[in-house]
Amino acid sequence: MVAAAVREGRTTIARVLAVLELSATSRAAGGDRLRRILDGGVSYSSPERELMRLLREAGLHGFVANLPFRGPSGRHWKIDAGREDICLALEVDSKRWQGGPDRHQAEIDKFNDIQDAGWYLVRITPEDIRKRPAALVQRVRDAIARLRREVS
Repeated sequence: MVAAAVREGRTTIARVLAVLELSATSRAAGGDRLRRILDGGVSYSSPERELMRLLREAGLHGFVANLPFRGPSGRHWKIDAGREDICLALEVDSKRWQGGPDRHQAEIDKFNDIQDAGWYLVRITPEDIRKRPAALVQRVRDAIARLRREVS
């Protein structure tokens, strides 16, 4: 029910988290679980879930899984892991998901839309997550530092 409301634009994750903080629901059964889900969103694929776990374990907070995004083209997308505050998008490229030519073209259109909107895009493979996690975490830290310098 909460996911549907967020997906349909009737509320935001930040608003739900704020209500949880003020409500007795946050201490009731399920409140902690809901907060954890909302804090990182819900990932669709195994590599996306692994990425979100890696980011949390590295202390890189604020990323939202499957962040709703509307590009300059007017098309609606979901960014695999994103931070709106600094316009940072992390996209997991997987042959399993993007194998067909139509799906591949849609991903290219999505990446171009993200970049055309002025966002910084980091493309990631499942191998980056599983075999080179330290290097991936450093790439994300470097991107965050670069974007924070540009904002200040």
